[in-house]
Amino acid sequence: MLTTPSSAMVGTRDSILLFLQAPSFAQLLKKTFEANGYHVTVVTTEGDAVTAAKTSPPALILMGR
Repeated sequence: MLTTPSSAMVGTRDSILLFLQAPSFAQLLKKTFEANGYHVTVVTTEGDAVTAAKTSPPALILMGR
């Protein structure tokens, strides 16, 4: 069960960075998290993951290899 982030949460505390090489699985996770109120960024390369994490640090990074 996913818990929707509190409205008191601001900034990137409600964001998730998905670094997955399986695009269909990444999109499934993205839709699930977004349906529960999270902002999700999907990347497929290490360089993109590092750039995204530095640009807007997420609350959670999920990686799969």
